Amino acid sequence: MKIFGKPAAEYIRLQIPFLVLVAAVGLLRLGLSVAGVADPVVRWLSLTALLPIGTVYAAVRVHTTGFGGYRHLLPVVFFQTLTAQIIIIAGIAIAIITQRGNVFTRVENVLPAADPGGVGVGANWGHVGLHVFAIVF
Repeated sequence: MKIFGKPAAEYIRLQIPFLVLVAAVGLLRLGLSVAGVADPVVRWLSLTALLPIGTVYAAVRVHTTGFGGYRHLLPVVFFQTLTAQIIIIAGIAIAIITQRGNVFTRVENVLPAADPGGVGVGANWGHVGLHVFAIVF
């Protein structure tokens, strides 16, 4: 599949180190949370903070390598976001299946609402659907 005249694999190859970093931070965040590490500690590993850094990284990388122009940033950032969203969706699904909340489902990380069951208000398939929606749009 070509995006703006370049194969999708080229966009991934351009930023493999950063995609590995996004995956590592996301999986470490999930793993620590599932292992019972306190959320205030786990929150230091933030995908939300990492992705804007990735956008700057991508802009510099696209320019310095001669990879392309501004339009080529869109697919690069998409693949960064896709990587993060897949891990977030997995974290939510794990919470739903195990009925044990994690950092991706707890009330203080998801919605300003009460958490009656202790699993996390974000532990539902609607929340997963919203993250799928975020990938598409």
